[in-house]
Amino acid sequence: MKNKLLTVHISDRSKEFIDHLVPGDGFIDFQIIYNHLKEIHFTRPILFEVMINNYEDKDSKKIMKRVFEIGNKILGEEIPNKSLKLTP
Repeated sequence: MKNKLLTVHISDRSKEFIDHLVPGDGFIDFQIIYNHLKEIHFTRPILFEVMINNYEDKDSKKIMKRVFEIGNKILGEEIPNKSLKLTP
């Protein structure tokens, strides 16, 4: 798969129709995916799809900071704890 994977598109989800969350803020176990990307030395583009409307605090700077943190940890470190509250 290493030579065929061109890009990775990532988003998380918390409920059936609540998706496009920052990875780690929902129920998907991304650590398995991140470990595999590290194992194959993946260095190509990673796209994070996140919808601000799914968060109580609509501050895009905070949400983008969280995405940046996840992006920096994607190749091997533990996923940080959830830090943003979802819209009820």
